[in-house]
Amino acid sequence: MANLGPASADETLALLQKGHYVADRSLATVLYPALEQRRNW
Repeated sequence: MANLGPASADETLALLQKGHYVADRSLATVLYPALEQRRNW
């Protein structure tokens, strides 16, 4: 199956920073489960 998103909160943070978003660990920690839930929908 294709990789549809980040595999961890750390990877989420790295992707946000790579996209020049102003993000910190707390945002990535909240965002990662939301992305994971959407992926499993």
